[in-house]
Order: sequence, then C-alpha cells, then structure tokens
Amino acid sequence: MTNLDDRLRDAAASLEPSEAPIPPFKGVRQRARRRRMLGVTGALVVIAAVTFAGVSTARDRDRVLVQNPNPTSTTLAPSTTTTTTTTTTSVPVVAGNDVTIYVVKDDHIVAAGREVAGPVTPEAAVRALVDDPPSEAERSLDFRTAIPPGTVLHSVTVDGSVATVDLSPEFASGLGLFAEQARVAQVVFTVTQFAPIDHVRFRIDGTPWATTPEGVNVENVGRADFADITPLILVESPTPGQTVGAPLHVRGMSNTFEATVNYTLTDSSGVVCPACAEHVLAEGHTNATSGTGTWGTFEFDIPFDVKHAGHILLSVYEISPKDGMRVNETTMPLQVEP
Repeated sequence: MTNLDDRLRDAAASLEPSEAPIPPFKGVRQRARRRRMLGVTGALVVIAAVTFAGVSTARDRDRVLVQNPNPTSTTLAPSTTTTTTTTTTSVPVVAGNDVTIYVVKDDHIVAAGREVAGPVTPEAAVRALVDDPPSEAERSLDFRTAIPPGTVLHSVTVDGSVATVDLSPEFASGLGLFAEQARVAQVVFTVTQFAPIDHVRFRIDGTPWATTPEGVNVENVGRADFADITPLILVESPTPGQTVGAPLHVRGMSNTFEATVNYTLTDSSGVVCPACAEHVLAEGHTNATSGTGTWGTFEFDIPFDVKHAGHILLSVYEISPKDGMRVNETTMPLQVEP
C-alpha cells in the first residue's frame, strides 16, 4: 500500500497547525472539558497526524444510549455477480480496486482503505484485512489490528445473506476479551459491507467455531453483536488518505441525538481554496435513518469548489444538546484533485 502510505504522509505533513494543536480525545468527558477551555470558535481540528476522535465506552449526558447497530447497516450494492465453484449462490462483486477494511483505534472499529488486485469480493476484502495490517503511516494515526500474526484465510463462501469465513487456528487464539471481540468484529464489518450479507459464520480449519476462549459468541454474528466497540459515528467512506474529488461522497452509520450528523470540510493547506474564510470549504448537516438510541445509516454528498490539488480535512460529528460542543467526532485527512 505504498500509494496510500504516501498520501497519508503527505496529508500529515500539510497539517501543521497555526495554533497549538488540539490533542486527540479518548472520551466525551475529556472532549467537552477541553473544548470548554478552547471555546466554540477554536473548533478546527488541525493536527500534525490527524486521528479519528476516539469515543470511550463510558456513558455521560452528552451521549445517547448505545443499542445494537442495525445488522443491515451500510453496505455496498454489488455491481455484478459471479458464480464460483465453492458456493451455489452468487458472490457480491464491486467495481474498481478499492476496498474498505476495518481496523481498531481507541478500542473502537474504524475504516481503512486498501487496493486489491482483481475483483473486489468479500474474500478479497478479508484477505486484505488478514494479509495487510496497518502500515507505518496508519499506525501514526493509531490504527491497529487485533488479527493475530500468522493468521491465514482459507476461504470465504456466501450463501444468501450469510458468509462463512474459514481461517487458520491462529485466529482462534486467546489474548483477552477485547482482542477476541475486536478481531471478530474486524472480519464481520469487513464482510457485511457487501450487500446482501448481514451475518457471518466462522470456521477454523474447516471446523465450525462457536465461541472464543473468553466466551465471545462467533456463531452467526452481525454488526449488532459489536455495539460496544462501534463508535457512535462510524465513517465508512471515504477512508483516511484517500484521493477524492468534488462532490465528496460520505457514508457511514451512527447513533446520534435526533439522528443528526454534522460535517465540516476544511482546506488544511490553503492550496485548494486560498480565499476560503477560515479555510472552510463546506459545512452543514444531514439526518441518518435513525437516532436517539437507535442505530441508523447516513449517506450524502458535500459539494465544494476545487481548482487545485491539495490536502483537506473531513470532520463528521454530533453537536451536544447539552452545551452545543462537538462530540463523537471523526476527523480524517484526504487528498483532493480537481
């Protein structure tokens, strides 16, 4: 993933803040406390290696009640289908060579981008997840993987809305409750981005696998089974370092107050739009399909004017009904081209 690494490094190099940087937050309480000190007007998150804003599992008044994500959350509709010799049903295939995998940051699932050779199928996506762990540039964003080293993917077969993922015994090793939850969630989120898949069964060297050493259920599981490690706003596209154009298409899943999802697009380098006030290219809000305790999905386009290539920042967040501050924020660097 040399190209992605280069784009991430270039984006990070362009994000030198004009003022003291706002450090990444690991909890809503920390976020609210620091933002009260900085004031509402200091809301641009411009940091040398921009990170997703992590959301801790602690609850407070700024956060809605976490319930299960909809297992049929954001998915990629297949553009074509092919039939393989390993299954009697069609396998979802998405056009292009870019695929999303899911890794871990601040104890939550986040999306990352990969390029694959050949068709973008569920098996290709899981293979990229297993064989291509976070790079040095992604680790600078605090991206990690819970997939144990040495894990080998044997196959991914699809039968209707259920995918069966067969992996080597390394995947079934222990290492603690969160590690076991996270590695299974990484696979589940990666596979269920493909419609119509919404549940995953696991096999270890061909043998059905029902529970991890710490007792995590892995038999016929979906995104709903991992609400505790799902951020309240999960941006699934674009992914950090991706080259994008205008309008910028954004999609993901969320559980926010009154289903409102806010966004701000800023020009961190001043090259794309040198005349933009406070470097803001666009800002606004949209509504997810559900909210206020219920998981929903969102998908929208951000129109903006771009005449030159450069680095931009996408921030997606919720406005706290308590004090009007940004909470549950995800911020990522992107490369834009006309």
